[in-house]
Amino acid sequence: MSNWFDELDRLKGKLKALRTRLPKNDAETINATLKCLQRLGTVEDDLADLAQELEEIDSKYTSIGLPDQLAELASSALTIATISRFLRIYYWSKSLDRLQAALFQLTMGGPAAAMLQPLNIKGRHGRRPDVPDVQSVKGALAGLMHRRQSGGMPRQKAAWIANNISGKLASRISGKPITARMVEEWLDRCGGSSPPDDAGGRAFKVWARPVVEPLPTKKEFFEMTERMAQMFPARKT
Repeated sequence: MSNWFDELDRLKGKLKALRTRLPKNDAETINATLKCLQRLGTVEDDLADLAQELEEIDSKYTSIGLPDQLAELASSALTIATISRFLRIYYWSKSLDRLQAALFQLTMGGPAAAMLQPLNIKGRHGRRPDVPDVQSVKGALAGLMHRRQSGGMPRQKAAWIANNISGKLASRISGKPITARMVEEWLDRCGGSSPPDDAGGRAFKVWARPVVEPLPTKKEFFEMTERMAQMFPARKT
């Protein structure tokens, strides 16, 4: 984004030079354009300040050693409050205010607002299905397992995924410990000759296709799944 604003600054300089050589009416048009560009410069400064505040919130709550649930809840509530305050310059969002109030209510130990409760969908019974983001991760891991099999690893070695996945990611995409059998179930559900047209199937097709890059090592796989874990909130314990 900074490169774009740098280009605007360059154009402003050219417009100022051009203004001195134009008739009055055209010069007034240039003046109006320069004022708009000045406002864009102010927006750039405001966005930079916002980005710095958000970065400080992320850094603070990941470094002070709070339990995951408390750290994620507090940082999310403060992030929403910061964004809401920033946007009020341009628009007062009632939806953001409601979300902010609901999150702060939780941080104070109050009951979860109705908007934060899972929806009871008519006709649904038994175990709640995975949300699309979790489906995507499971499909990606199944696709990676498929690639390993294509490279000669037997299906029974699905334990490689289970044994080397980040513990943080494992706890956030499953209520049970990840096992080799579970990975095989993901492979059956998301893979095959005709993967399903859902988030898991689409992720499987992307991660299962042959690529030039070598398969990740144990260390690389752990680090990759550790980064994936940052996409998901901690599960209730």
